Amino acid sequence: MIDRNEEQTLKTALSETVCSPKNLSTKTMLCRICFDTETNLDHLIRPCACSGTVAFVHNSCLERWVRSTSNIQCTICQSEFELIPAGLKEWKDISFPKPLSDLPEDYMEFGCTIAWVIYMFRFAYVGLRHGSSTMVEHVDAAIGTGTLRSLWWLSFWFNFLYFGAMCFIIYEKWLMDNTVFLFKDKYLKSTSFKNNTNSGRQNKT
Repeated sequence: MIDRNEEQTLKTALSETVCSPKNLSTKTMLCRICFDTETNLDHLIRPCACSGTVAFVHNSCLERWVRSTSNIQCTICQSEFELIPAGLKEWKDISFPKPLSDLPEDYMEFGCTIAWVIYMFRFAYVGLRHGSSTMVEHVDAAIGTGTLRSLWWLSFWFNFLYFGAMCFIIYEKWLMDNTVFLFKDKYLKSTSFKNNTNSGRQNKT
């Protein structure tokens, strides 16, 4: 999990690299976030239209920056990064679902969603075992058949839709947190296009 100091460092790294490596040659390939060179395990890529000393970045560094900022747009050239889903993380690295943020209301909403899911499982179990008509009869026997019954069923379906949507949002966040992303190297893409164009011209001649 990324702590606050590391998150702040990642959020400001791209803007700081505009002026940090001024004394480096433009031919020097360094990651603009961690200022490290290319390794066999983590290659340097050019995911946007930036050039010079801020052109290159490690895929892992950029992935962490995107996760911490929830931003897929370069803060320097304003072009968007192209993400390629590469499957889920290893099972030992997969995290449990968690609230949308660290705010108290999000924690409360997360707890209410979990409670609602447990309640719905029990509700579905009773309905499947005893029949939906019997379950409705039990509800009517408990709250009556007047206005209170209508309000109860109205609130039930409202909560069903609301917490159903919350389950989907929490699932999307969990999937995002546990999916490995690769970023397209736009430089390789343009280079291969130029090479194909040149080879096509040579074949014509």
